[in-house]
Amino acid sequence: MKCLKFFKALFKKTDAFGETVNLQFQKKPKFNTIFGGILTILIYSLTLGLIISLIEKIIKKNEPRTNSSTLYYEYAPTINFLKDDIKFGFGFYTSSIEEFNDPSYFTWSVTKFILDKRNGFSLTKPLVSYDLCKNTPKLFDTAKYNYTDQAIANQMDNFYCLSDYNTSAEGSFSRDYFENLQIEMFKCKNGTAETPSNVTCKTEQEINDKLQGGYFEFYYTNRYIDVTDYVNPVKEFLDVYFITLDPFNARFSDFYLKRVNITSDEGAIFEEKVTQEYVMFDHYRELFDIKSSESLIISFYVNSGKNFLDLYRTYFKLTDMAAVVGGIFNVCIVVGEILTRFVSEVQVKIKILNTLYFFDTPSNEGENILSFEKEWADTENFKAKTDRNKSNLELKREETILSELRNDIHKSTKNIGKVSKVKSSLFCKYYNNLFKEYIFIVFLYLF
Repeated sequence: MKCLKFFKALFKKTDAFGETVNLQFQKKPKFNTIFGGILTILIYSLTLGLIISLIEKIIKKNEPRTNSSTLYYEYAPTINFLKDDIKFGFGFYTSSIEEFNDPSYFTWSVTKFILDKRNGFSLTKPLVSYDLCKNTPKLFDTAKYNYTDQAIANQMDNFYCLSDYNTSAEGSFSRDYFENLQIEMFKCKNGTAETPSNVTCKTEQEINDKLQGGYFEFYYTNRYIDVTDYVNPVKEFLDVYFITLDPFNARFSDFYLKRVNITSDEGAIFEEKVTQEYVMFDHYRELFDIKSSESLIISFYVNSGKNFLDLYRTYFKLTDMAAVVGGIFNVCIVVGEILTRFVSEVQVKIKILNTLYFFDTPSNEGENILSFEKEWADTENFKAKTDRNKSNLELKREETILSELRNDIHKSTKNIGKVSKVKSSLFCKYYNNLFKEYIFIVFLYLF
């Protein structure tokens, strides 16, 4: 028998599915207060407003988290001016910022510089066809923008543009393959390969006076990145590079373009990557020939740069919203517990004292008496209708019981004054102890 009791006790201790026993107040598991209800409504309203704000953030996608890194490649990637939508025009401005183009003063040469070491050593400089931009206005426009009006405003009517932009720049001079675009400007000098035979050149003094303080201008379509624009993060604009010329010293300038990859995670829940590729300006390098130059004024090279910009954009997802809302809601609940603890504790103990010691106000007591008298009268009427066959002895007995109950209620009404004194004494002691306890709790929370 002892063994059986032992095993019963052991099984009960190891029960992980036992029913939880809680005290209830008026058949409710919690004691609710008005202050707690108001605080709960505020917390739920705050949470609902936060959810609406975050959903709007998910839909608009205007606040991305960005992570950018610049990579360096030993071999510069291929940039095709046609496929990558890079358009440009070049020309000459005088010192008074006036467009000027006269072959009797200077001439232009556009070639491709190709150095191939893969099968021996091969160096070629094929000519690239070019024409006045005003003769090919559409070729200067890109797929997204029309720069014709802006080009005319910058006096680019007599600037030169490529007749065919299907040419490339790639590689490094120190590697197996290198290719770039060269734009060169020469003084007009009869009998040289750069000067057409049908052109009569101006005197050297006239040429030098015209070139002195002038500018080589290179207009091109550049881009910048707006990470907040979800649909079109890359913006185009017409940019310009210029360098001051000296008729006695040649200028050398390397102009570098770079590739940009923009990867966007567009998924609302799971990862969905979309990549866009663009080409934009990277940097330039300028050199000066301090030796006297007889014909060359400037040699300008358009190259593919070795820098590579990788930009990654992520947006607010539903999983992020769940984490943020859950965290803030839990913090609000903890704060609400701290704020309502004192109020709820005071009110529930007051209710318990009122229940134990009949600490009710006289007005409430009178209402209870009137309610009982009404119920008693209703009972009397019901009894008269339904219990007509009962004996007189049973009726007298029930009347006696009801009369005693009425007398007890009247006696309790008379003793309210005495009870109020007891109530005041108990409450003073209770509030004094409760205030000390609350001060101790606040001290623990703060320190």
